[in-house]
Amino acid sequence: MKKLLYFFIIVYLIFFNTLLFSQDVKPKIAVMDLDAKGEISKADAEAVSDFLRTDLVNTKKFTVVERSRINDLLKEQELSLTGLTEVEKATKIGKFLNCKYILVGSLSKLGNKYFLNVRIVDVETSEIKLAKRESTTSIEAMSDISKSIAYQLAGLKYVKKEKNKNQPEIKNKALLKPGIGVDLQLGFSKLYKYRKTITTNDYVCKINSDSSILDLRGGIYFNFLYFGIISKNSVVKKGSKIIINETFSSLFQNTNIITTYTNSEKMSIKSMDFILGVRGWHRGKLDSKVAYISYKKLKTESDPENINNYSGWGFGIISRSTYNLTNTPVDILINFGIGAGWLSNNNLAEKINIFAFNGELGVGFILKRIGIYSFFNYNLDGFYLVNSKKSRNVLYLPSGFEFRIGYNFDLQALNN
Repeated sequence: MKKLLYFFIIVYLIFFNTLLFSQDVKPKIAVMDLDAKGEISKADAEAVSDFLRTDLVNTKKFTVVERSRINDLLKEQELSLTGLTEVEKATKIGKFLNCKYILVGSLSKLGNKYFLNVRIVDVETSEIKLAKRESTTSIEAMSDISKSIAYQLAGLKYVKKEKNKNQPEIKNKALLKPGIGVDLQLGFSKLYKYRKTITTNDYVCKINSDSSILDLRGGIYFNFLYFGIISKNSVVKKGSKIIINETFSSLFQNTNIITTYTNSEKMSIKSMDFILGVRGWHRGKLDSKVAYISYKKLKTESDPENINNYSGWGFGIISRSTYNLTNTPVDILINFGIGAGWLSNNNLAEKINIFAFNGELGVGFILKRIGIYSFFNYNLDGFYLVNSKKSRNVLYLPSGFEFRIGYNFDLQALNN
């Protein structure tokens, strides 16, 4: 089972590197200054040309050549470009600039209307790949016209944002589309370690063994509210090897005894958190941060006759952030969480309190606009049992790497 898990980790890392280094190279495009025709001034034509450059950059579909570089080239090649047709001239300039495409066009005025004509020329074939024409009744509206054309050339849908003068402006636009959805996770690992330390006034016993973990999580959220459950089960199976390091302290010396044996009974630590949280989110993204209070239940089992149950309140933070990978179907996902709680057992002959704490950190991928994600996570759970007489304390510390898969169905982000 471990070999299979190691193989899976290697395949996952190869997939990670492939996505990082196999992104599509954005085609390079040069935007020539538009020809000013009719009553249009050269300054207006240059301004609209700059609009096009900026808007093409903002589509994130092209690498746009700076205007200064184009002007420097035109000065150097002034004689060699004389007498060429518009397409021939554009093709030659594009080759000098090592561009895939070059955009040429004109800004003109007929009557009360302004017209913007643009054409994209394929530098390699000298073919006009795309031609667009838009009109408006004012030169000021050319800003929206430029955005519309840039989006069309990039193959994107452009929707002009209309302002309603009768409706007050809402500063926090994230509230317009609240986050509504569910989040589910499944985590598992055979790379876990089961650690238990028992201390008394003159005795320390440290127990170490390989174990496995099953980590199930689910949550529903609406706006700022989050309700969830986290269930973890760390198990040392019957027949597993256990290493015990015992240290005896005396007035004169310390004695160390290391013993390895095969346990005859299953050992496990089971915990379940019922969560009520306050959630923050980023509009249109599948990430969120939750600050929560929880009611935790804990069950420790060393053998059939040594089963203890504890319960109590806790608090914590869960943070999942996404980072955009351009021109790929996935985003990088960073997972982080911390928590703590205070539990007790009132059913025993003597009350025992437990300080519980946990931390996790992981990295992986999430599919854009789908919500399926996976990541490797280092998980640490600690349970410190404090005897009321301070004569015997026990620390459980199951920890290790686990692999998680999940699905975040966020209506806000998926419909954005």
